[in-house]
Amino acid sequence: MAISLYEKLNNTPYDNEIALSEGDKTLTFSELKERVRTFANNLRSLGVKSGDVVTVCLPNVIEAVIAFYGTNASGCIANMVHPSLPSLMLKEIQESTHSSLLIGLYQHKSINKKITCRSKVAVKNSWDNFISLSSPTIEYKKKSSTAVYLHSGGTTDKPKTIVLSDDNFNALSDGLFDMFQENEARGYRALTTLPMFHGFGLGAGVHAMLNLGVELVLVPKFDKSTTPDLVLDKKINMILGVPLIFSAILNSPKIQQTKDLSFVKNCYVGGDNIPHELTLRFNELLKSKKSSALLCEGYGLTECVSVCAVNRNDHYKAGSIGLPLKGVELAILSENGDFSSDECIGEICVSGDIVMQRYLSRQNKCFMEKEGKRWLKTGDFGYRDADGFYYFVERKKRIVKISGVTVFPSEVEMILHTHHGVRDVFVKPTSKENQKLKAFVVKNTGTKVNEAELLDYCRAHLMKWAVPESIVFLSSLPLTPIGKIDKKSEIFN
Repeated sequence: MAISLYEKLNNTPYDNEIALSEGDKTLTFSELKERVRTFANNLRSLGVKSGDVVTVCLPNVIEAVIAFYGTNASGCIANMVHPSLPSLMLKEIQESTHSSLLIGLYQHKSINKKITCRSKVAVKNSWDNFISLSSPTIEYKKKSSTAVYLHSGGTTDKPKTIVLSDDNFNALSDGLFDMFQENEARGYRALTTLPMFHGFGLGAGVHAMLNLGVELVLVPKFDKSTTPDLVLDKKINMILGVPLIFSAILNSPKIQQTKDLSFVKNCYVGGDNIPHELTLRFNELLKSKKSSALLCEGYGLTECVSVCAVNRNDHYKAGSIGLPLKGVELAILSENGDFSSDECIGEICVSGDIVMQRYLSRQNKCFMEKEGKRWLKTGDFGYRDADGFYYFVERKKRIVKISGVTVFPSEVEMILHTHHGVRDVFVKPTSKENQKLKAFVVKNTGTKVNEAELLDYCRAHLMKWAVPESIVFLSSLPLTPIGKIDKKSEIFN
């Protein structure tokens, strides 16, 4: 029988163990569950009904976790949005999702402006009064299994509102739970930098970790200079993040100087292209500091909450995105509409309980029925090897044709990443006609590499159609709020 996210959390056997820490503040699992119940009941005092949409507009703070589960416990849909959205964008999301309530930071400009919701609770202002209101403990049944609205990053397309159910999140949690021995991760500490408005952060980083009995070390705002210090200061056992986070840890002087990282047990990276050089260097770091962990690349998308496939310390192939989670099926769709055999490149398709319900207020052409199952066509191209490991090749929308030859910009990026003078790189077509490529490169500190040298390097390692026409040097690549390369930035025009 399906259960809600709140019920899943409430049924965990952890009580006196710490669930959340933020700076010097902590909450045990029993304290978290009690505050979630209080929050859920007090939502009703504001006139919110089961099935209503509640917008949670918070960074990774303790209140955000309470608000997320409390919204679910009250039978409402949690609309998770970026806490720094401009007022007009926040207003637009409120209207498109028909949100009834906004839970946000007091300093957010939109909190004190007229917005299209009946009520608002400003955290750090009225939160303490709200959470301490006296109310009876009443359990509410949800009218539907719809649990969460997440909004795609929109780095290559217009943002979409993704409708996810309790079952979607719980299937992900169960799949990740299956990766560990019984109680293996209980009591671990996880560095929780991935934001809760992002599927990877909310589904894998929060819900799955709490159901494993992992303490979340909440990081409200990632800082590449100071956040890596928490790995040592808090003796972090588990790290989930985008490449930016692992690059910051790798380059941290404090991490470099320590002799012991044996307490680091699991590292999972995804959400963007992972340079092979980063994986090699990070694994070398872990090994040299006595950690048995590996930097395990995974694959997922918000339409499946987050993770669909992932490497593990004991099932690992460098360069792959790993094996599907338990309960998840992946398949490669060829151009003729059949599922491909091993080693053939095609579109990655996903089936299982993690697949979203639908997109909100737009056509849902991404689904297909095949072999008696509902499949999500991801728009990502990849292949499967003979051992069942999957490999990501390129986003369908990034694949280009140059003189009739198929070219993968990510392949060009991978080659440039292997040059000693390159720290970061992004490659795109020079025009809509896709006749040539242009590379945007960030140099490694202290290197004097120039355009001619990098173009010669490309000619030595790539077919002629994939060699960029030109290279532009930047001080840094523009990033989205979760640390992905912002492919729509004007810098790349």
